[in-house]
Amino acid sequence: MPAAGQKPSKVAGLNTAMIEDRSDEDLALMAKYWRGLADFKDRVEIANGRASIVWAAKCIRTSFLAAIKAYFKNKLSAANRLQVEREINILDEKARAFKYLCPVLASFEDTANMYLVQEYCQKGDVLQMLEDAGGRLKEEEAAKLVLFPLLSALKHIHALGIVHRDIKPENLFVDADGLVKLGDFGLAINKHTERLVHRIGTLDYMAPEILMLPVSAQGEEPVGQKEYDEQVDAWACGILTYELLVGKPPFEVEDEAVTCAMIIWSELPTDRSGWPAHLTDDAIHFISKALVKSPEQRMTVGEMLEHPWIRSHTAHLDARHQPVSATSPVTAKHLSKNHAVSFDKHKTGNATEMTQSMTRLAV
Repeated sequence: MPAAGQKPSKVAGLNTAMIEDRSDEDLALMAKYWRGLADFKDRVEIANGRASIVWAAKCIRTSFLAAIKAYFKNKLSAANRLQVEREINILDEKARAFKYLCPVLASFEDTANMYLVQEYCQKGDVLQMLEDAGGRLKEEEAAKLVLFPLLSALKHIHALGIVHRDIKPENLFVDADGLVKLGDFGLAINKHTERLVHRIGTLDYMAPEILMLPVSAQGEEPVGQKEYDEQVDAWACGILTYELLVGKPPFEVEDEAVTCAMIIWSELPTDRSGWPAHLTDDAIHFISKALVKSPEQRMTVGEMLEHPWIRSHTAHLDARHQPVSATSPVTAKHLSKNHAVSFDKHKTGNATEMTQSMTRLAV
């Protein structure tokens, strides 16, 4: 509520008295007014890299706290530009208005830079959450705080034909209330308009069906290649679940070629003794069904949401409600490092880059 004597201000129907209470409609309307850097104040640099800089800033009309990513045009390759354009255009206004997403809200450009505006998620990302919790989460925390919002977001975008292709802790942002939101749609693709035939993603989270594709030159589309689908996101959720509970992805080793081979060929333990002792049987069953090599036999994200292990921790929630904070505090003070363009411990790229430096495709 406004302070005593304060009247709600209006911007063409937008209630800006308390932007924290804004609706999705308010946010969509607010974003339409963002046409340039002059629409923001109190810019503070929070990250930078070879091809971009990131600021936290406030909307001058509403004080909405935003993250503004500026990409330097003279540093972007054709592939980089395509990734930025995808991130801008992959979700329409209706698709963006979902509680568990952190999409691009507005974009603009000048002669030197391309600018993307997103919500500034003040508590960082799930990688930071893991670090703050000592490296792993309790099962209730993982299911309630991370997996329920993620699976809900993926179910939403999969229904629209959109495949994210880069699920990992750094792309799950945590807002001021501790709500986890799926972001970074630079590698996302709409299966209704493009073919899913490229080896692309972050190695530790890439599904076997992606890694078994032939290597093609950057930007070249393989001819006659069988497509994969949204089940690659389901696989990544299985990998993420293991990491949240154990502290590392199940196939992570120093040698990238070995990691690739393990993802394709190595099987998970078939008996209880092969799993970490602290995992419950239900958690093991969930991970095992998510990491089935065959995408046709693998659980979908919708089936994951209904799995007994998830339901036991989230039965009182639905996609419209925010999970309650768990015992492990989320104490990150800064924007996720993933908003920067120099990326971290998880390596992202297409297959050609993967065999060389495993650096991120975009920047």
